[in-house]
Amino acid sequence: RVHALQEIQTLGITTIGAKATEAFLQAEGLASSDGSEGSTAWQVMETQPEGICLDTRVLCNLSYRLLLSTQRNESENSQHRSLVESGRVVYSGSDPDVVGSGLLMPAMLRFSRDRDAEFLALTTVVADARRAAAETGSGTWELRGNVWMHVSQTPCLSCIGAMVQFQHAFPAVKLHVSFDHLSFCDAAD
Repeated sequence: RVHALQEIQTLGITTIGAKATEAFLQAEGLASSDGSEGSTAWQVMETQPEGICLDTRVLCNLSYRLLLSTQRNESENSQHRSLVESGRVVYSGSDPDVVGSGLLMPAMLRFSRDRDAEFLALTTVVADARRAAAETGSGTWELRGNVWMHVSQTPCLSCIGAMVQFQHAFPAVKLHVSFDHLSFCDAAD
């Protein structure tokens, strides 16, 4: 995993563009097919009359329906709990939820990507699951279900890497990713 992130960093680029990103997500089974791509209705933009963008934060609309299965020890039956988020907007640059840290690793692309909206959204899911598992007193847990993310921009290579890491960590969770194909200033026009 570390070697793959180092290879991404040595490329010297941050994104492969909207079309290549969409193709990659489809090849990995991560592309959303719910028809939400291209939707900018929830995107927050502030512009000056001259058209200069003031707010360039990337937004990620996060939803999930998950089943958390926990087991205290091998002699006990598994306990199950539903985890549902019907829509939470995560902003790039926000403080990360430390409970979700450590599982996913960001790549350094011009700067650390641990505060990118997509990365924060995925670590939020991990944090929510860890908290729910801790409430049951279990150290052993697994997730299954669906996570949906719609991003206001094309995800960078680090965030794509985090999506793949998440999918490998939780193979029974289907990650659905869609994104807007507009730049910030284009969306404000």
